[in-house]
Amino acid sequence: VAWDHTALEQGPWMLEHFKRDNKDVVRFTAHHALYDAASLQLFLTDVQAVYAGQSIVSYTRIRSVLGKLLAANQGKEEEAKMFWTEEIAIHQHRFPDLTPLRVTSTKSFAQTAVSKLSVNEVEQLAMEQGVSVQAAGQAAWGRLLSMYTGEPSVTFGVTISGKSTLDSSDNERVAFPTIVTLPVSCDVVGSNASLLQA
Repeated sequence: VAWDHTALEQGPWMLEHFKRDNKDVVRFTAHHALYDAASLQLFLTDVQAVYAGQSIVSYTRIRSVLGKLLAANQGKEEEAKMFWTEEIAIHQHRFPDLTPLRVTSTKSFAQTAVSKLSVNEVEQLAMEQGVSVQAAGQAAWGRLLSMYTGEPSVTFGVTISGKSTLDSSDNERVAFPTIVTLPVSCDVVGSNASLLQA
């Protein structure tokens, strides 16, 4: 079955059933605007339940959840605008030149750098510092951006789940993306340990 994701008259999702190696295969294809990681896990859990002959609980209505999400942010626009206006006045950000060096050779080349630390070792080091691996990664990203821009202060975006603003009862059956991107501004000064604790 051909599916053109650019055709607006078609839905941004498709369900297929076909045979592969004498096995039945069901494939679900959807635009990422329709789901996030939590929603996808919910879909897969429900599909597994249906195959097992179990009943599934209906999803939370999108309209009611959107209303709660929008209500949680009402009245904060001016406060946020004032905060970031002050931040921009203090910090001047520019997009870094990620390729400052030019290679004259016409031969293609690639260079790969792999950390000598294992994932478990990184997790252990983060635990010793009292931070999450995500926070350590954000600190490293901030340090890298600071090196590229030559600025002691940098701002970058971090995506989180907007479901944190919902009630726990709504959270359980929200089957659509509620991803929120938050700007993070940090002063990349001092040691790595001090940056992690900032």
